[in-house]
Amino acid sequence: HEIRNFYFDGHGGPDWIGYFIETNGNIRTLGSSVVAQFLGNNVIGNTNATRFRFVWLDTCDSATGNWPRTFGMGDREDVALTNYTSRPAVFCGFDREVYGFSGNSISFASINFRSYFQVYWWLFDDPIKNAFQSAQSQSGFSDAQYLKIYGYWGLHWTEFNTKGEWPLP
Repeated sequence: HEIRNFYFDGHGGPDWIGYFIETNGNIRTLGSSVVAQFLGNNVIGNTNATRFRFVWLDTCDSATGNWPRTFGMGDREDVALTNYTSRPAVFCGFDREVYGFSGNSISFASINFRSYFQVYWWLFDDPIKNAFQSAQSQSGFSDAQYLKIYGYWGLHWTEFNTKGEWPLP
């Protein structure tokens, strides 16, 4: 209940992440319902719910299912700061299948997109929406157009990490 930022890069879908093949050949994934239960976000109005500040599930179709609610967030785009009475939040995920490969090798545009995002959001302190737009422009990663950003688009790297920074009710 102390972690409020999360990034995952790997396989995923609307209600699962991960893709592990066990020694017996069974495929295992981590479902959004299991994560929601662990975080206390599976029951509306739960006083022990865990609301995250920033989540990016860098997987296929993660913006099309339950993941925003799993992390205590909504699925509306460009929510005004004045609409928040608790921690402003941003959920990022793709709304279709995306590929980080070009032929049989990793696409440099895909790698650069993530690197540029970090530079613009963390180093240059751009708002998150602008950081992603700049990263797409600089990297040429065409699948970046399928990234959905739910929540407060004006979120900066250093904002709203402590309760004293949250908007007042």
